[in-house]
Amino acid sequence: VYGLGAIATDDAAVGRIYEAKGRPSDNPLILHVADGEAGLKRFAAEGAVSEDAMKLAKRFWPGPLSLCVKSNKKELGGRRAVAGLDTVVLR
Repeated sequence: VYGLGAIATDDAAVGRIYEAKGRPSDNPLILHVADGEAGLKRFAAEGAVSEDAMKLAKRFWPGPLSLCVKSNKKELGGRRAVAGLDTVVLR
C-alpha cells in the first residue's frame, strides 16, 4: 500500500497523481484531511453533512471511514480531484 499526496485544489499536482497512478481522469480521488471537521467545513457543501455523519467523523477519524458528500463548489467546482462530479469523498 502506498499513497501519493497533493493539494486538492492544485489541478496540476492532482493531474500528476492521475498520471503516476495511471488512473482514469473520470475516477475521482479520495481527499484525506488532517482535521476532519475543518475538512468537512471546507470541502463539503453547506448543509451536506448531517449531524450523524459529523458524529461518525468525530468518532472514527483519523481512520478508515470515508464520507461521500455534496462538494463545496467554491473550493472544488471543476477541480480535477473530483473528476467533474458534484460530490467529494473525504477521509
